[in-house]
Amino acid sequence: MFSRLSFGAFILSMLALVILSTGFNPFGFSYEFLFYFGVIILGVLGFVFSLLSNFFDTPKKRVNRIQTFIFYLGMMFIFAGIAFKFMHYPYVIHLFAIGILISLVSIFIKVKPKSENEDLLDG
Repeated sequence: MFSRLSFGAFILSMLALVILSTGFNPFGFSYEFLFYFGVIILGVLGFVFSLLSNFFDTPKKRVNRIQTFIFYLGMMFIFAGIAFKFMHYPYVIHLFAIGILISLVSIFIKVKPKSENEDLLDG
């Protein structure tokens, strides 16, 4: 359930980001509304729903939760960098670099899966 909510929030956030980037606004919303509600609030909601889906949704396959959490942490820094870029704040490059490095490190984190039959003795 949370994964679908996360996907929907991210799609709407990306739509608002594309509208802001291109300047093509077919819906007539103000750019301030699109930035604060569309990009910031929906992006944060998508991130929160992603974390909740990581821990509460039933996985269809085996998921490395530590790796996923660290990857989302890196994405949070990248998303903050996008927000800083639109607001013309300093340290945009630093946020992007930290986010990319954290996301790259998360790719190499491997956790050995536990055997389902640990209590059985070999015959």
